[in-house]
Amino acid sequence: MNMNRCSLLAVLLALTACGGGSGSGSKSSSSSVVSSMVSSSAASMASLSSAVSSIPSSAAMSSVSSSAITSSISSASSSSTPVVIELAENGGFEISEAGSTAPANWSLATNGGTAAIQVISAANQPSNVHTGDRALEVAINTIGANPWSIETTHTGLNNGGIPVVGGSIYAYKAWVKGPAGAQANFTVGTPAPAYAERARSNVTLSGEWQEVSIEVTTSPDDTLLRLPVHFSLAANVGATIYVDDFSFTKVESITYEYSPVTVESLRSLSPGNMPIGVAVAAGNSAISPLTNIPRQTVVTQHFSQLTAENIMKPSFLQPTQGQFSFGDADALIDFAEANGLKVHGHTLLWHNQIPTWMQNFSGTKDQWLDVLRTHVSTVASHFAARQSVVSWDVVNEAFEDAGGRYRGSAANTGSSVWYTNIGPEFIEEAFKAAHAAAPNADLYYNDFSTEWNRPKLDAVVAMVEDFQARNIPIDGVGFQMHVWGNANVATIREHLKLVADIRPAIKVKITELDVRLNYVDPPLSANAYTPARADQHKALIKGIVEAYLEVVPPEQRGGITVWGVADVDSWINSLYGRPDWSLFFFNDMSPKPALQGFADALSGN
Repeated sequence: MNMNRCSLLAVLLALTACGGGSGSGSKSSSSSVVSSMVSSSAASMASLSSAVSSIPSSAAMSSVSSSAITSSISSASSSSTPVVIELAENGGFEISEAGSTAPANWSLATNGGTAAIQVISAANQPSNVHTGDRALEVAINTIGANPWSIETTHTGLNNGGIPVVGGSIYAYKAWVKGPAGAQANFTVGTPAPAYAERARSNVTLSGEWQEVSIEVTTSPDDTLLRLPVHFSLAANVGATIYVDDFSFTKVESITYEYSPVTVESLRSLSPGNMPIGVAVAAGNSAISPLTNIPRQTVVTQHFSQLTAENIMKPSFLQPTQGQFSFGDADALIDFAEANGLKVHGHTLLWHNQIPTWMQNFSGTKDQWLDVLRTHVSTVASHFAARQSVVSWDVVNEAFEDAGGRYRGSAANTGSSVWYTNIGPEFIEEAFKAAHAAAPNADLYYNDFSTEWNRPKLDAVVAMVEDFQARNIPIDGVGFQMHVWGNANVATIREHLKLVADIRPAIKVKITELDVRLNYVDPPLSANAYTPARADQHKALIKGIVEAYLEVVPPEQRGGITVWGVADVDSWINSLYGRPDWSLFFFNDMSPKPALQGFADALSGN
């Protein structure tokens, strides 16, 4: 991206933030702040790259078929100082009177909980104002059942949202103070109706003022964002929390040139038509390939199988007991079949993302078994008639990490309504019900960290061997493969082989491949995806795919699925509240060197 064009765009954004646009008769009483950031030299960035072996963030752009990828990333160059535009008007509450419960450009909510939220003055509470003369006080009495009941949201100038440029990187900062142990969740999200979260930072308070700092990459389609802060947490009952000095700034971009990406179609390189899959959003999501044409192009060009990221989970398919909702899932299946794609169902049974009625269900063991069998049978039979639905994650994440025990079986093993109310046999009952309803589908047990956690993997292998000995139907094991940038490929190879060597032979599938790179503290900047880091990412992906092809015989290959399309789509960004480069396409849908690493492994290069 041309630096002069970016600077002009920044000025236009400044005017918009100051209320200079049409459609509003009011004028802001304070102007947006234009400041500058010290640029980081190329030498210091190279030093960072060599000092940290694994890294994260999202950003970047280029042509889908270009051989040399050029990517715009929020960063400073050694030859110019980028302009930063202050977009969070009234971020310090300075244009609201003390005692106000409706500060300009803010929405304050106490829906379900009880709290007193008001602007305070430094004249009355000098230690509770960070800078200037105003801050916001949130005095919490009860939190109620609604997890979003107590929140303060910066909604932008005249409550219209904070104007942003899609596919750009922003720095969000705020200051918070509250009693030690209290908590505040700072988030960045889109306005109604989607309310999609772009980033999050869950902060435990110390008793003193502390800064919250988040870097977030906007989706290419984003034009407006909001800054909600949630306080509906058990630790906050009786606490009074102060927030001040919010800012949300865009940093200008520089251009990186990455190693060539020449692969034209990943799926065409797959040996023996092994499935090459991708998890996708659907329903009314703005990043659904059903409606988002750039993602649709990437999905149909490079992948042969789809996994629904969310809409085939229990909370979506049976939101009310006995009432199933298949519309969004059927639309995804229609899209897959229209484009010659297969579908891997995800997931019939999980302890997370289950509907409230299921989470709160009270009954005997037999009644719980009826709930389980009804859901699994109804869902599996509904899709059994669709030839594109070839496999299922039947049970997801039934084992805990520490020692390979069943989740919920003892203290500090997590919780599972299925184990608590049925016992370990809930797993086999789910497989039996799924097989009866969809006898032609491959049925998988799916879990995370098994690529490195030997006790957990041993527990999974023991379960599979027990099922085989007792003729419980199971066809495969799924390795989620949410790995970090320092993952050990030799260990991954060994663990894949342990499952491939089970006899009678079962299928082995990598179900949710992505790479978390920004796991270091302090977090890496959103401009840290240098060419060197991209090549590291590429090498890791190539190593994982090569290991899979080396140890899993062709007839046992369930395939490899990546968990999302573009970096900005990844669950990793919002969960950890920091940017990351975990996927295979930049935010403009241009391919990353990691995609070439995948292709090189498939073709044996």
